[in-house]
Amino acid sequence: MLKFYTAFTREIDHPEAAVQEIVRQLEPARNALKNTVGIVHFCLDFATNETWKLLIAALPFELVGCLSACISINGEYSDCAVSVTMITSDDVCFSVRAIDNIHTKTAEETTGEFLKLFNEFSHGKKEKPAMVLQFMSSLPNFSSNDLYDAIRTVDDPCLIFGMCALNIGGKPGTNLVLADGKISSSMCAMVAFYGDINIKYHIDMSIIFDETYGEEAKITEAEGAVLKSVNDMPALEYFKQKGLISSGNEETGTGIAAVPAIMTYKNGTKVACSFLGVVEGTQHLFAARSLEDGAKIVFSYLDGEKTLRRAEVLMREICEDGQVDYAMIFSNVARAWSCSNIMAESQKIAGFAKTYKLLKGTPLRYSLAYAGGELGPVRDVEGNFINMPHNYSIIACSFKSSLISE
Repeated sequence: MLKFYTAFTREIDHPEAAVQEIVRQLEPARNALKNTVGIVHFCLDFATNETWKLLIAALPFELVGCLSACISINGEYSDCAVSVTMITSDDVCFSVRAIDNIHTKTAEETTGEFLKLFNEFSHGKKEKPAMVLQFMSSLPNFSSNDLYDAIRTVDDPCLIFGMCALNIGGKPGTNLVLADGKISSSMCAMVAFYGDINIKYHIDMSIIFDETYGEEAKITEAEGAVLKSVNDMPALEYFKQKGLISSGNEETGTGIAAVPAIMTYKNGTKVACSFLGVVEGTQHLFAARSLEDGAKIVFSYLDGEKTLRRAEVLMREICEDGQVDYAMIFSNVARAWSCSNIMAESQKIAGFAKTYKLLKGTPLRYSLAYAGGELGPVRDVEGNFINMPHNYSIIACSFKSSLISE
C-alpha cells in the first residue's frame, strides 16, 4: 500500500524557513516507511537561491521533479512556491534514474540511453514496473515525441506518465528538472514504481480541431521537433507575420505556446502541437512534438471558460468511483494562459477539492503542475493502455486503496 504526505510553502525568499516548513508538514521521521520517494515542483527562485540544496540535505529520501509555472497542492496554489509529495510504502518500491546533458547528444544517442534504461526497468528486476513517472526538460533536440518513439520500439513497454518542464519566462537554460542530487535544464528523470498499485489514468483536452483561424500553411523544412521554414519562409518570420512573435519576444518566443497549432501530417493524422520557443541563435522554433516536411499547419485557440469546465469534468471522473488517496495532475501551461487569471484552473480544482471534502468527509489529496508537453497512457481500440504524447491537455493519475492514508 502507498501512503501520501504533502507539503507546500511560499517562503521562497527565505530558504531555511521554506525547508523547515516542508519538513514540519511531512514529518518524515514519523511518517516515512521502508521505501520513500519525494516528488517536488518548484518555481525558478527555488533553483536560483539554492533552496533545493538545503531541501535535499534536510530530507532522508530522494527527490525528483521539475519547475512549474503554477503549483497547487491540496487547495493551496501559487506561481511562486514549492510543493513536495512524499510517497512511501513498505511493499511498493521505487527506482530513480536520470539522463543528463541531453542537449549535447543526437536524438539517436539519447534514444539509445532511454532504450537501455527501459530495459533495465523491465528486466533488471523480477517484475515490470506498474508505472514510470517522467520529468523532462523541454529541448529542441529531443521532444516527448522522440521519447514516445523510443518507448514504442520496446517489447511490452512500461506505462509512462509524465511532463516536460517549461519556464514561461523563456529564459534559456531554465526548463529545469531535479534528480540525482542536482538541477539541470537538459535532463530526463524517471521514477519506476514496483508493486501492487491501484492506479487509474485520466485525460481531457478542450481544443476542437475544426475551430481554426487563418489559412493553412505548409511546413517546408523541419528536423525532429525543430521548425525551420513554413511556406519557404524562415519559421521566425512566419510567426512574426502571424502576429505570434514580436520584438518583445523575438529572442525567446515567450508565450507562443499559448496559441495552439493544429498539425496535419502527410498520412492524414491530425494533432495539436505546442511551439515552445526560439532555438537560440537561429530563425528556427522548437515544438513539443516531432514535425514533418510537407505537413500542414494552421492555428487554433483555447477558450478559458471551456478549459475550466473540462478541468472540472476531469476531477469528477477522478472521484466518481470511490475514495481517492492521491491524484497527480499535469496541465499544459497554455491552459493557464487561456484564462484571464493564470491561477483560474488551480482555483477551480482547489474549489472542487473543497467540495469533495464537504461531501466525503475526507480531504482530496492532489498535486497540480504545469507542463510544456504531457505524456500519458490512453486506451487503444482493443481497450489496452498505450503510451501517448499530448499537447494542450490536462492529464492525471489517481491512486486508490482500501485504506485511507492519514
